[in-house]
Amino acid sequence: MSGLRYGERVDLALAAGDPEAVLDVAVAACEACRGFPGMVWDEVVEQLAGQPAGTRTRLVAVIPARLAPAPGGLRDALLYLSLRLSHGLPGETLAAERREALGRVADCWQVFGPAAAFAEAELDAGRPLPPAVAAALRRDAEGRFSSRKALAARVTEPVLNVGEQWAETAMADILALRPVWRDLLAHATTARALRPTATWERTGRALLDGIGPGVFRARTLGWLALAGRPRTLTLRQDFRDAPVNELLDPFNANALRGLTWLLACTGPDGETATALGALVDTALRRVPHHGPRHPRVASSAVYALDRIGGPDARAELRRLVESIAHRTTLRQIEAALARQESQPQ
Repeated sequence: MSGLRYGERVDLALAAGDPEAVLDVAVAACEACRGFPGMVWDEVVEQLAGQPAGTRTRLVAVIPARLAPAPGGLRDALLYLSLRLSHGLPGETLAAERREALGRVADCWQVFGPAAAFAEAELDAGRPLPPAVAAALRRDAEGRFSSRKALAARVTEPVLNVGEQWAETAMADILALRPVWRDLLAHATTARALRPTATWERTGRALLDGIGPGVFRARTLGWLALAGRPRTLTLRQDFRDAPVNELLDPFNANALRGLTWLLACTGPDGETATALGALVDTALRRVPHHGPRHPRVASSAVYALDRIGGPDARAELRRLVESIAHRTTLRQIEAALARQESQPQ
């Protein structure tokens, strides 16, 4: 069959009624892409996924024997092919093997290859994702052009991503607290806008009322003090130049932003002002080949300092204006300080 396109070779093998020969062509197509998704492999998968149920059932039945000797990339590709072929067929095939493959992204910054499809299959089956896998999927979804946003939105537990000290401390703390704390953290993770909307703040204030501003402040300041500490789960360095273990988890960074917005509703307080200023420093710490860790977290902390006001907030803004080099944040600090100093002392 040399000289024929892979699609034509698939057609011939299907016409011969030989599922093993069909898989031989599929494996060859995958290896032609060096084990990574590519046009040739994608076309073969789509071609086979469109076959009648009986044909797909016979193909699925011969895949397990191919897994054991297959190298990692090909093994995952065959698991993905099995998943696609099984759509609409009764029962589950190779679910345990897919979960094992999914576990291999637990120490990655984001999901890759067919892992997103495996994650979707787990969620469709009503099974929760392992926390570290959920974290990788959520980090992936935070990318501006990510195609994983809808899938990641289906992951509701754990409420924060594992792997950062502050987040794991917060999640451990709320186990002994009333459910409103879990609701508050979940609300904090939705802080993605430049500033809180009236609707966002109204919901946040209702949650604060259920806790008490003073109680919320005391607990939250302890969490913020842990932001930026070394990760509890070391991630594998991927294709990025930036060292991923020095970055802030972008999903958890949303929660940090939301917590600062809620602190802005609690009124002037010296410890709060100090903690917010320290968070600005943490968020603007430079990471090689990346730049500041998370300028939007810094911006949210400055916003909160501006909102709470008072002499302690002004003092912290004055300190920051002398020490911050990040231009966008510096302009925000200068504007906030000007507003604070124009008010009656």
